[in-house]
Amino acid sequence: MSTSPTCEGVTKAGSACRSFVAPGARWCFPHDPANAERMQRARAVGASKGGKVKALKSHQPRFDTPKALIRFVGLILGGVLSGRIAPDVARCIFYGISIQRQLIEASDIERRLEALEAQLPTTATQKRVGGHW
Repeated sequence: MSTSPTCEGVTKAGSACRSFVAPGARWCFPHDPANAERMQRARAVGASKGGKVKALKSHQPRFDTPKALIRFVGLILGGVLSGRIAPDVARCIFYGISIQRQLIEASDIERRLEALEAQLPTTATQKRVGGHW
């Protein structure tokens, strides 16, 4: 059984890194000293985006009406235009908003259908069985 070479780096916990390395390399990408500057920039970008998502979490209004969604979309657009929210973060939020909009619409249709069905006369030949007429 052959073993692949592992990284010579040390984790934050002080244990040996167990990541595999490319042939001829001594370190994995994050532990390679040649990548230190790139890794620092990547961490900074990740922290910045993470902080913006945390800021959004602190504003937890309910998004159960079209009016609430419209207001939230406006806030997100303003955040993107001002540079407070990264476009990638906004894109994810807008995707979630589109799903929420569909759920609101489906819920509204279901509520309206139930109201109409409640108005129908019930006879022996028109009983609803298993969700179907």
